[in-house]
Amino acid sequence: MLNVLRWTSCLCMLALAGFQPQARAQTSPDGTEVHVLDTWPTGASVSLGRNQNFYLHLSYTAHRPTHLWV
Repeated sequence: MLNVLRWTSCLCMLALAGFQPQARAQTSPDGTEVHVLDTWPTGASVSLGRNQNFYLHLSYTAHRPTHLWV
């Protein structure tokens, strides 16, 4: 589960840094895959104001029950 959290954290950091959603999925050692499908607000460079939300539309596949924390 810790590996899934690490991969999810990495994906979130990449999304916040302006990483494009068309990127390859990341796979953890246990086979769980997480895909960033979309972000809002979108753009190559996004600046968030105080208390403004950033949304990630994620998709994942797992071979056993998995908890994701984003």
